[in-house]
Amino acid sequence: MAVRLRSLAAPVLFAVLSPVLFAFVFNVGRGGDPDVGYFVFSAFLSLPLALALCVLASPLPAKWRVPTVLSGWTGLQVAILLGPIPGTIAACLALAALSMPTPLATSAWRLGLAVGLSSSVGFFVSERIVEKLGVAAFQGEASVPIAQSLAILVSIAGYAACERLATVSRPMGLLPSLALASLAATVAIPFVLGAPAPTRTIPSPSVADAVASPRSDVILLVLDTVRADHMSVYGYHRKTTPQLEAFLERREQAVAYPWAFANGTWTLPSHASLFTGELASRHGVQAESALSATGIRSVELDAVETLAEVLFDDGYRTAGIFANGWLEMASGLERGFEVFFRPLGVTTRPPVTEAIRRRWLPGWHAKAGEGLATAATINDAVVEALESCGAAPCFVFGNYLEAHAPYVPEREFFGTFASPEVAPGPAQPEHEASELALVEARYDEEIRELDAALGSLIADLERSGRLDRSWLVITSDHGEAFGEHGLVEHGSTVYGEVTRIPLIVSPPLGHRIRATSEPVGLIDVGATIAAIGTGRTIGSGRDLRSPDPIKAVVQIEMFPNALKVARHGLDHGRPARATVDGSLKLVDHAGTPVELFDLEVDALERHDIAASHAELAAALESSLPDLATHEKENAAMTLTAAQREQLRVLGYLD
Repeated sequence: MAVRLRSLAAPVLFAVLSPVLFAFVFNVGRGGDPDVGYFVFSAFLSLPLALALCVLASPLPAKWRVPTVLSGWTGLQVAILLGPIPGTIAACLALAALSMPTPLATSAWRLGLAVGLSSSVGFFVSERIVEKLGVAAFQGEASVPIAQSLAILVSIAGYAACERLATVSRPMGLLPSLALASLAATVAIPFVLGAPAPTRTIPSPSVADAVASPRSDVILLVLDTVRADHMSVYGYHRKTTPQLEAFLERREQAVAYPWAFANGTWTLPSHASLFTGELASRHGVQAESALSATGIRSVELDAVETLAEVLFDDGYRTAGIFANGWLEMASGLERGFEVFFRPLGVTTRPPVTEAIRRRWLPGWHAKAGEGLATAATINDAVVEALESCGAAPCFVFGNYLEAHAPYVPEREFFGTFASPEVAPGPAQPEHEASELALVEARYDEEIRELDAALGSLIADLERSGRLDRSWLVITSDHGEAFGEHGLVEHGSTVYGEVTRIPLIVSPPLGHRIRATSEPVGLIDVGATIAAIGTGRTIGSGRDLRSPDPIKAVVQIEMFPNALKVARHGLDHGRPARATVDGSLKLVDHAGTPVELFDLEVDALERHDIAASHAELAAALESSLPDLATHEKENAAMTLTAAQREQLRVLGYLD
């Protein structure tokens, strides 16, 4: 038994470890995060897998051991991509190819190395080939896994054919290895290196910028998908934000606004409102423009001035760093930013070990496994952008994606608020209460993880002294629903679980900003930042630094979302609007009577008082937004494989 296992060890290890090695090389070559820990972890996962394959194959006759285990490995890769039936067919085809009699007695270790290398090259290059072709026939959801599966089989068959053609003479006996090396050199390298890494730093300042400016830097951090009432800094029962609480305690001039609201209900319209100080009915980035039941459409910001534009025109250096790929899919959001980019996470992952990690070890290297840029990566890019501004005033925007589905907290935080079991994906309308509770706990753990990263960034800014001369603004673009009002996710409702967001503002030393219990919106945040830098607001927002009492309504818009309807039903895609006036919030979902809530006594919006306060509800209806739609001809967007993968991970594509 031991002899049989030793005879299998080398070829099986070569085959199993090759995808890990190639994934690392391809990841670095494509500008991804070189997360060495993740790839070392994947290599360790490969070892017991290799041992299991050796044990299973050891009882077979000697001539069948290596071909059988390698064809089984091939079938396993295809099964993970396409399912068990295609995997079984692939295993049979690989066995037929690897069992062909050859004039050359191929050594077992070389056969294992060949299968590992050839299938790895085929697997990782095929995604780039599909992306390069860029035609409609190759843009379907299954295009990449089908191409990867075919590439694995073709590459193994090609190697076997080379073995068959080789002669017993030593020079020609090297033909298969030489062919494999040529494949890697002529096909893999151009595709690996063909995707330039995004520019990370602001261009060097000009001579005019070199003079120190008395104006303050502005650091705007958006915590994607974080709802205020799940943050302990806002009174939540779980300790999700201890770092932000400690920051507010030691930073006396910092203010947390108790009633801040997103003016939109998902990433694109909310960020566009933040950047323009306008509602979606004015800036034109609406759900019906970008989403349809059949896919993603192109969307463009209308010709309104943006926050980055006015700051840049007034002498600010500008940089935008974001983890959410939606922000690179809408034309116009980048206007005014000298640098506007998404740091890449781990772009390429070994399929088998990643499937094992997701199934049995979800808290280990979770962000790397999902290919998401981590908060630490965004932190580093924000600090790098600040440092590259030189002596000129600097505006840096950072977007963090931790709290967005999938809820995959890292091992340090996984299990903090609930038993460490895998949550059943994003919240779904059909989930039982216990399932929703587990999903919600994972979400809270993500906020705790994000809070730790924010604490680290704030500590760095304090140590460097930059925080003393900067406006720090921390907010969100929307929240997340977990079955409240019968709805889930975001982009589905204007109730508070999706629209009430955090807003924390810390001014530089010597500056003050007034706290208020009045409602404020994202358009006010954009207008305030513009006023800080230029002395004038943008859009329809208010300057929150104004000494005059803040008294204005906050309007919220949600446009029809065909993608939500297709996935969750009509209730998740109806147009809706809301207005918040003092402590009163009026909600109007199309096709249903208006609802009125008194947030002072009913923050969770559970008790509709419209019937008992009909006159008050009628008076507030005049302040509801118009939901004016923009008639745009938006073509279907051709997404790269990487963009499709991120939208799949975030739950927008199946």
